[in-house]
Amino acid sequence: MLGEGEVTLSELVERELKIRSSSFQKATTGEAVSGAVLRGADGHPVHGGFRESVADLDQLPDPHKDVVELALNSNKPVTVSLLTGRGCTHRCRFCTAHDFLRLGGGAVWRRRSPRAVADELQRLAATYLQNELVHPVVQFQDVIFLGTSPAARRWVHEYVEELETRNLKIPFYCMTRADSIIANEDLLPRLVSVGLWSVEVGIESGVDRILASYNKLNSAADNEVAVKLLRKHGITYDASGYIMFDPSMSLDELRANATYLERFGAATWDFFVTRLQLYPGTALREEMIQKGLFDGADEIGRTSGYEFSDRRVGLVAEKAYYYHPSIRTLDLALRDAKAALAHAVRAGRNIQNHPLARAVELVHKTYCRHLLDLIDLAEAGRIERANAELIAEFLERVQKLTELLRELTPLKRGPSSFAFKDQNRPQLTTA
Repeated sequence: MLGEGEVTLSELVERELKIRSSSFQKATTGEAVSGAVLRGADGHPVHGGFRESVADLDQLPDPHKDVVELALNSNKPVTVSLLTGRGCTHRCRFCTAHDFLRLGGGAVWRRRSPRAVADELQRLAATYLQNELVHPVVQFQDVIFLGTSPAARRWVHEYVEELETRNLKIPFYCMTRADSIIANEDLLPRLVSVGLWSVEVGIESGVDRILASYNKLNSAADNEVAVKLLRKHGITYDASGYIMFDPSMSLDELRANATYLERFGAATWDFFVTRLQLYPGTALREEMIQKGLFDGADEIGRTSGYEFSDRRVGLVAEKAYYYHPSIRTLDLALRDAKAALAHAVRAGRNIQNHPLARAVELVHKTYCRHLLDLIDLAEAGRIERANAELIAEFLERVQKLTELLRELTPLKRGPSSFAFKDQNRPQLTTA
C-alpha cells in the first residue's frame, strides 16, 4: 500500500473476499487498485497509483492501542500517543515528510476537529493514565502541533477551549518549530494550564548558513527566542534532530554549533555526536550524489558514509562517536533534573541560582568542552592522538555529574525545597 492505507486496506480485503467467492472471476486478480501495488496475473507489478489522502480525518475511527495492551499485559512500561492530524507544510531539504505526505494530493496539512481529539485524549486518560506502568505524559506525534497560520492558531485556540470546558488537564508532549512557538506566545499560558508539559523543538543547527541550506526558514536567533518563552512558562524542551556534523561545515562552524547547543540548554551527549542523515528521496541526498560525495545511491538503508568537505570535521565526528552506559545514565538524570526545574518554575519559584540549575549547566558545559577539545586537537593536527586517556577523563566527569544530579534532583528523593505535590508524576485532573 502507498501512503495512507485505511481505505485501500478495506478495499483490498473486500476484493480478496470476492475473489474467494464464485461470483468473482479469478481473471480480475491482476486489475489495479488505487493506492496499492499488486502482483498481476503475469507476475509483474501492477501500480494502482496513489490514492487521494483522506480529507476528513474525523471519519476515521480512533486507532487501536494493541501495543499498549500488549505491554501492560506483559507488565512492561509504555507510553500512550495520538495524532491531531496529518501532513507538513514545510519543505526542509533533509526530510522526506513533505514529499511522502503529499503523494496522495489534497491539502498538505489536515487536522481532526478539536472536539474529536479531546474525545480521544479523554478516553485514553480514563483508560490508561491511572496505571503506574503508563508514562504520565501523553505524546502527540504530529510533525507540527503548533502552526503559524491563522487556521492553525484558530485550531489550537478551539482545542484549548475544548479542554477548558471539560476541565481536562492532562500532561502532554508535542513537537513544533521555533517560529510556531513565537507565533503562539499568547496561547502558551493557557496551553500550560491544560497540560502542556514538554516540547521538542526542531532547531537542527545553531549556524544560520546551515539552516539556510536545509531550507528551515528559521534562524538561530529565532530558536533562542522560542527557548526563552518555554523557560518562562516552565515548559521542558529538547532539540529535535539536532545535527552537529554537516558534511559542508568548517571547524569554526562546528565550534559555533557546539557552543550554541550548550547555550540552548538541551544538550544530551547524543546531540553532540549526531551526523546529517541522507534519507532516500531528500534534496540533500541527491545533491551529495551529484557532487560525488556520497556513493550510497543504490543502498536504500544507507544514510551516512559520505565525505566531509573539511577532512578534520570528519575526524572529529569519528573520534566523538562512541558510547558508554554511564553517558546514558547521566542523560536520564539530566532529564529528571530539567523536569524538576520546570516544576519549580510552574510553582512560581526563581531557579536562576538554584544548585540544581547550576548543575544542569555544568553538564551541558562538560559535554560541550569535550567536543571542543577534540576540535582543538583536529585543528592542531593532533586528533589522532585523542586516546583512551582523554575518554577516561571525560567518563569520570560524567559519573561524578550523575551523582551530583541525583543528589540535587527532588523527583525521586522525597520532599524538597521545590515542594512537589507528587514527587514522580505530573498532575492529572479530569472532569
